Amino acid sequence: MAKVVLTYFPLKARLGVIVLLLEDQQIPYEFDPVERAKWPEMKQKGLEDGTLPFGQVPQLKDGDLYLVQSLAILRYLARKHGLYGKDTVDAAKCDMYAEGITDLRNDAMKLFYSDLPKAIEDIKATVFPKHGAYFEGILKRGGTDYLVGNSVTFADYMLVDLLENLTEVAPEILEPFPLLKAYYYLFQSHPILVAYRASGRELPSWYTWKKSQPAS
Repeated sequence: MAKVVLTYFPLKARLGVIVLLLEDQQIPYEFDPVERAKWPEMKQKGLEDGTLPFGQVPQLKDGDLYLVQSLAILRYLARKHGLYGKDTVDAAKCDMYAEGITDLRNDAMKLFYSDLPKAIEDIKATVFPKHGAYFEGILKRGGTDYLVGNSVTFADYMLVDLLENLTEVAPEILEPFPLLKAYYYLFQSHPILVAYRASGRELPSWYTWKKSQPAS
């Protein structure tokens, strides 16, 4: 199988969920990190030749195909590798849960661009209790280890990736939600993912990167 090529800055952020899917599914890929000093030139070239139509990364290259927008990339990989459910009903549910996960991400991540300690407190006090209850209910009604049916879909990778980011800053947020907590740690215990984290290839999270930056 030919390797897809991922281009992004050297941190997880919008790339994290794509790498999570590729690693867990053992799909070959290459990572081409963007050097910040070269980004303006790369961006302009991509706008001109259409490989970066919105002037943004991450970008996936698969043969002659260039894709940007992280959810478009994720859905493309899901369709290609059988991670979109078993039929159109499952696919619709995947899309529905993906929208709900995006709502949680937007509510949480917009806080990080203000005062970080206050953002973490707001996530613990208001944002996650609301959204965590939604996903606890979904898992309870579904009765399986996955959001949709009896097998993993791209929606699971979206949720696990986001929970990884949120529990990094607030580890206790899963405690009121036993099904969601068990779901998350089941994914985290996948031997393939455990080996990946131990390999030294895992990119830093946005929060880790943010903490390493000089105070402004």
